[in-house]
Amino acid sequence: MHLKRTKGISGTKVTFTETTPFRSKKETFLANNENKQNFIEMLSKKMHSNGIETKHASADADVLIAKTAVESSISHPTILLESLVEDVKNAGEKVITFLYGGVPHEGLDILRYKKFANRVLTCKEVIQIHTLPPTTETATYHSLRTYFQVQTWIGGEEIDPCDFGWLIVNGKLMPIKTKRQPAPQRLLSIIRCNCKTNCDTRRCTCRKHGLECNISCGECRGQSCMNSRHGDIDVEADELFSDSS
Repeated sequence: MHLKRTKGISGTKVTFTETTPFRSKKETFLANNENKQNFIEMLSKKMHSNGIETKHASADADVLIAKTAVESSISHPTILLESLVEDVKNAGEKVITFLYGGVPHEGLDILRYKKFANRVLTCKEVIQIHTLPPTTETATYHSLRTYFQVQTWIGGEEIDPCDFGWLIVNGKLMPIKTKRQPAPQRLLSIIRCNCKTNCDTRRCTCRKHGLECNISCGECRGQSCMNSRHGDIDVEADELFSDSS
């Protein structure tokens, strides 16, 4: 896990204090385990001195963070803001835009276009769609599912998952990715595959471009391969989308 996060970078051990000027790249500095641990300990002491409780996770911190938050809500005053769907959507878009290096009020769709256009001008290889920021609609459903999960963790008011980015198919919750086509129809008609196998490798033209196979594909027709939605999910989704339109 450490090698995966550091991307193979091996940093040099650095002896430092709170007043040591930082003249290294963050990634290189944190690639050294001792540097990272010493920095965490120094930061924890500083937070303790300011009355902030800290905990160290022996492994991945996600579970500890969630459990600590739930425990703290019992013994400490907690302010819970009842967010409407629109509030969750707007807050989620702001956070994701920031994570992708956008500016306030820019919006994900504009940022996605700018990132794509820049890579078209500078990249000599096929642009990997999954590396671009998500669309506003995709981010909305992700944010709604996140809100639903947080409410579940903190034991908040029970809410219907189908109102927060989920779809029930054959008794199971399936995430709604988007209600829109992944690309304009004229583009979908151009990008298609003629795979003789199961469209389960990057040799599939549709998969390589981050698209599901569609009716224009020569062999699978977007129905009978590993890169297409299952028919029962399509039917259920079509019913949901037609009701909401």
